[in-house]
Amino acid sequence: MLFEEEGEGGGSDYTVYMRPTDGSAAVALGHGTGVALSPDNKWALTATLKTPAQFVLQPTGAGEARTITTDQIDHLGGRFLPDGKRIVFAGRESGHAARLYLLDIESGATKAITPEGALGPALSPDGKQIVVRWKAGWARWPIEGGDPISLPGLSKDDAPISWTADGRQLYLTRPDEARPRRVYLFDIATQKRTLWKSLGPQDWTGANNPYNVSISRDGKHYVYGVSRTLGDLYVVTGLK
Repeated sequence: MLFEEEGEGGGSDYTVYMRPTDGSAAVALGHGTGVALSPDNKWALTATLKTPAQFVLQPTGAGEARTITTDQIDHLGGRFLPDGKRIVFAGRESGHAARLYLLDIESGATKAITPEGALGPALSPDGKQIVVRWKAGWARWPIEGGDPISLPGLSKDDAPISWTADGRQLYLTRPDEARPRRVYLFDIATQKRTLWKSLGPQDWTGANNPYNVSISRDGKHYVYGVSRTLGDLYVVTGLK
């Protein structure tokens, strides 16, 4: 998994780490924010902290970092396409709302693929479409161009996370629900949703509802964050 450490521990430019899931130590890759791992796990896509933020490829093994964008788009987050040669990302130009773009890593060519305000994180397994929030609901947006396909059965209160490996279902959650964080499987063809997992810590003391849920491509692993706000209660005697 890819993540960054912020605040005092991460330094003024933050520090990006890759952590294996076998319990071994995290490995520092560079500075900035962690965005995504390439399909072959040889590169980590990171973003600088300056404005507008630019994309940098950090090698996960031997090699040198590569800055792959130098434009006026503020790069907000992205996903590699399955070919590992292109990235679909959310970006914002000065004076405009955020939208989705397609970036060719080798040439640096970037083109907008959605209108302003149309955003979404769920890229299909074949890399041909992405689920975006569109008008009052959600739609499947073709990466290579074409008309969006509405997704009936999803409301504006749903939050798609990713697709299943077979491309038939979506993992989604509803931020408006009380804890624990419930993740559902939504069948695109039948519009039926079923509960997949209820996520949360064993000890809820001071904990908020889990956030930033990520699910592996094969659906066998998942990760999420939990923040805790803890305090101490004192009894004071002898006050005058």
